[in-house]
Parts: sequence; C-alpha cells; structure tokens
Amino acid sequence: MKGIRLSHGAVFVTDGEFTVRLLPSGECGASPILYGSLEWSLRTEPPHTWDYISEWEIDNLPDGGGEKIRAAFEKMRAVTEPKAEESMLFACSADFFAAAKRQKKLPRESEKEYARRMAEGDGEARKQIMLSYLPEVAAFAGRRTRGEAPLELIYRLVAALEKSVDAFDFQQEREAFSRTLSRVMRKTLTEYIADK
Repeated sequence: MKGIRLSHGAVFVTDGEFTVRLLPSGECGASPILYGSLEWSLRTEPPHTWDYISEWEIDNLPDGGGEKIRAAFEKMRAVTEPKAEESMLFACSADFFAAAKRQKKLPRESEKEYARRMAEGDGEARKQIMLSYLPEVAAFAGRRTRGEAPLELIYRLVAALEKSVDAFDFQQEREAFSRTLSRVMRKTLTEYIADK
C-alpha cells in the first residue's frame, strides 16, 4: 500500500488495484478519484499542500484510520470478485455471439452513473457496464477469427474486458473506454496466438 495525504487531512491510498479515500471526518470508502489520476494532478501543486505516506504511516493513522482503509479494500475486493452466478459463462462461441447480440451500449451519462455506483461497491452496476461492451468484444473476436473464435480466446477477451472495466476511470473525459478496450483486446489476442 502507498498513500498521499493532502494538507486538509484527506488521505488517498492504493493497493495497486483499488483506491480508497479517508476523509478528516473519519468517513472511508472507495475513492471517486483514482490514485494515479490524483498523483498526476498534484504534480503542479505546491509541495506543502500534499505528501506521500508509507504503509507504516497508513497503518498508524489516528482514530483507527488504517483499519478503516484495510476494511474498505476488503469490501471492494469482495464486491468485484466475480461470483459464479454473475460470471459470463458461455457453452460455445455461438452462445457468446448470441449473448453479445442481445446487449445494447449504455449512453455516456448512464455509464458514468453505473461507474459511480460500481465505485461504491455495486456489483450489478459493474456487470451492466461489462455487458454493454460485450458487442465490442464480439465484433473484435468475429473480425479477427472470421466468426470462428475459439471459446478459450473468448474467455480471455471477456476476462480482459472485466479487468479493463475495473481499472478504467469512467468519470474522466480524456479517453473513451472503447479505445482502451481495443488496445487491451489486441494485446490479449497477441498473447493468445503466442501461447498456441
């Protein structure tokens, strides 16, 4: 774990996957700002307005702050680990393409709202975002394999989609998720071909 403490007392901590925010009021939970984005935006701020803190300092924050942060990470992991009934399971590639065909892309504002709910630990919101991008995954797989995508490749692409959804900041406006997803899928396909 590593963290940033702002001069007004808010603490942002990352475990490398998630970002948690501890406010001076003691409220602790998923951060609306990813650690990397915060770190990037602070680079132009005066040094006295923020500072890095170590894992030891995080664990020893006053009023049980370290325990609250660790509990928030545990809650976020529990919510984002796919459960069997929430996993996208397909019997064959035709089943995958049929499931993708039934999905519709979310409007941008709905996507932002689902992303906000996902950051608060809503597993259903996470699932809806992933499902809305299933047609893009299917289109990519279909183009690259002329509609004969092996099930192993499909599962790798779906796993890459899930990881990308978890890592992407849907609130920012700099880059569309589709562009990030396209890069990730090309990398996944390259790795799949190399493994064969």
